[in-house]
Amino acid sequence: MGTNVVTRTPPSTSSAADDEIRITAAVARAAALLARASEIEKGEPRRAKIRRHHLRAVVVDPSVAEFTRRLSDEVVRIGEPRAAAQRFTTLVAEAELTGLAVADRVLLRVGAAFARIAPKLVMPLVIRRLRAEANGVIVFDRDPGLGRHLAARRSAGMRSNVNVLGEAILGHDEADARMQLVVGALHRADVDYVSVKISSICSPISALAFEATVSAVADRLRTLYREAQSFAPPKFVNLDMEEYRDLDLTIASFTMVLDEP
Repeated sequence: MGTNVVTRTPPSTSSAADDEIRITAAVARAAALLARASEIEKGEPRRAKIRRHHLRAVVVDPSVAEFTRRLSDEVVRIGEPRAAAQRFTTLVAEAELTGLAVADRVLLRVGAAFARIAPKLVMPLVIRRLRAEANGVIVFDRDPGLGRHLAARRSAGMRSNVNVLGEAILGHDEADARMQLVVGALHRADVDYVSVKISSICSPISALAFEATVSAVADRLRTLYREAQSFAPPKFVNLDMEEYRDLDLTIASFTMVLDEP
């Protein structure tokens, strides 16, 4: 299970004057964080600077972001090396990669060429490179670093929003497996806040079969919310809205469950 952790400070009620004070303090803290980050960047080793440059390209350049998403979603999940190599070669040929460094573009072109000849050799290298790029941004649930990170945030008075990551859901079996991972995250003693979107725990999601989809999603949400309520105190479930096409389905499912006894 890949885990993305977002840290939030618990909200509190306040007056307008308190809000102004808090906003001013938040701006000052953000400025201090940016200044400190700049200092750290200057002292980082060359490898870390290269990795940060790669991540920045993914964020800034839409074509690189799309290529990275498709590479992670369409190639990594193919278990057969020859089939994965064919998809990898097609993606590289179709992609607009000018946002990447010249060395990276050359490596991708060379890798795509050799993938046709030696898929069993090349594809594990491609997957290893993808995982290396994600290291530090996505944390595996079995990584002791996740527990240390959550403990440090908790001791600083912050709550961490744990988001179980993975490829797009294809079919009921994968939806069941993702649901179990989310429930498993809830059962961690150091997790009290998880995020989930309906398309990651229920499949298929179809606006054309609106009522049937709402009913199926509501079943999943009932299970998840009851699981969260079983703890003392209850744990928090953040229902994500990541795609506009799922807006009405998400709201209908959410309100249906909340309206029940």
